[in-house]
Amino acid sequence: ITKSYFADNDGLEELWTELDQWDPDAAESITFDEGSVASKYKDWTYEKIVSEGGPANWTFLQCEHFIDLCQDKIPQPDFFERETTLSGNCFRINPNGVLKGKGGDYGKMQLMFFADLNEYSNITRREPQYGYTVVFHDHESYSSTIPSGFWMSPGSIYKVDLSLTQEYREPPPAGTCDPTRVNNTYGRYEENSCIAQCRDDALMERCGCVHTAPPHPQNEPGKDYRSCTLEEWATCGLRAYKEWVIDYSNVNRIETGCDCPATC
Repeated sequence: ITKSYFADNDGLEELWTELDQWDPDAAESITFDEGSVASKYKDWTYEKIVSEGGPANWTFLQCEHFIDLCQDKIPQPDFFERETTLSGNCFRINPNGVLKGKGGDYGKMQLMFFADLNEYSNITRREPQYGYTVVFHDHESYSSTIPSGFWMSPGSIYKVDLSLTQEYREPPPAGTCDPTRVNNTYGRYEENSCIAQCRDDALMERCGCVHTAPPHPQNEPGKDYRSCTLEEWATCGLRAYKEWVIDYSNVNRIETGCDCPATC
């Protein structure tokens, strides 16, 4: 969230800082009563704040694919789109998979971003991933389902070499993958996207909302995956989310509560 966005919304930075501690006890002690500083923002959602307060589109300065500008080969809206995630307001580049290339420099893509350090808030400055987190993935999947990435600091140039590996698994009776799993609320079915939907379903059942609405809610008709308001997140969502993560991450548990077989 930019420093100027916090400056334009008095009291929001203090509230955001409190929620950003990921301490359910502290969050539940926040007062949203009429007249309090937090009351102005109790109906605001994480998605609203991150989408409005995150970096502007113009900070994505340039994209080159081999020797051509990306926007010359694929004009908007296929060039890039924005994706609000748990990590922030991401630039989703080549979202429809139009740009293709061979391995090595014959298919290289070069990206340039502007990180305005003067707009970094105190919250942003203390993060270890100071700058950008870059994730490479298939265009039918989403970065929000991938629990890793490359941390890239401002003022530096990074070169990342990629290679494609395809793995095929056997359905029953020889294997355990499920060929009927094709799509879910995070696009193409993968184990990570299934886990993300499992997390959202747990939050929906307990709090009636999720941290960030998934990109393809239409793949799960009958459910309203809406982003929690800050009050809902403070009073229910944060504790439910943290308890789910601790429970799912427990290596001593055999059953995780998520039905997520491997993709074929």
